Amino acid sequence: MLTLLAAAAALTTQAADPVSATFASNEYHEFSAQEMALIDDRLDALHAAVDAWLPHVADSVNVRVEPVNRPVLDMIGGVTGRADRPDEVLIEISVTYPGGIKAAVDAGLATTFAHELHHSAH
Repeated sequence: MLTLLAAAAALTTQAADPVSATFASNEYHEFSAQEMALIDDRLDALHAAVDAWLPHVADSVNVRVEPVNRPVLDMIGGVTGRADRPDEVLIEISVTYPGGIKAAVDAGLATTFAHELHHSAH
């Protein structure tokens, strides 16, 4: 019985927060609490929006967010990514984007994450 309750609680948590984001730090940038909250909120909202368009998108996704020093990303919104598995996405945000991390999130996170989520549709 206890196992069933724990499983139900886990499913409720996944439904409430389908995106589990982890944030990497490196010599280029350490994400602030504000940046992490902004990105996490956007990822959750984007997952819900993509799920409405692609109903077979993964119910939960693990997202690793990394800062990168890659000026070439500046011309495409400052964000890139890849989906290594249907439930695993890497998002890279360029620290060189004009206006910084928030500006890159505003400019490029939605299209990049939506594109990577389509790989999780089954």
